[in-house]
Amino acid sequence: MQSIDSWRNWTPGKKIIEEHPKTELTKPPKPSSVSFVRPAPGLVPIISPDHEAWAVDFRIWIRERCARRESAEDWGGVGCLHVAFAEWSVNRGEVPCSRDTLEKLLTDAGFEIVNGMARGLVLKVDVLAVLASAEQLRAKRKKLHAK
Repeated sequence: MQSIDSWRNWTPGKKIIEEHPKTELTKPPKPSSVSFVRPAPGLVPIISPDHEAWAVDFRIWIRERCARRESAEDWGGVGCLHVAFAEWSVNRGEVPCSRDTLEKLLTDAGFEIVNGMARGLVLKVDVLAVLASAEQLRAKRKKLHAK
């Protein structure tokens, strides 16, 4: 008890750093943006070992935001899928799941996961970006061949 009081009542002795007339204290940086994995205000995080707690939201998210691409042999990164699902959940006022939970949901939905990649599932925005890029490339080639 006595040692705790000595720490609480400690005061610095002599100054270690001398003040310089041209030195000004800098302000601490403002905190960066809030991480998406923090629960929305008023929500208590649900830590559930049962991945089924997210199953309904997972199925809705797959229909809204993902493209099944088994025939194209496309593979989506589980990390990217997890970030997208977590952001989608938070935007709806829900608590996001962990990456392990998402992997279990993907496996239960029939997606093979190898080296952090989910076979046959990609984000729609990624597919649309690739298709738009391919279309631009075709237009440039056509323009070059027309000259």
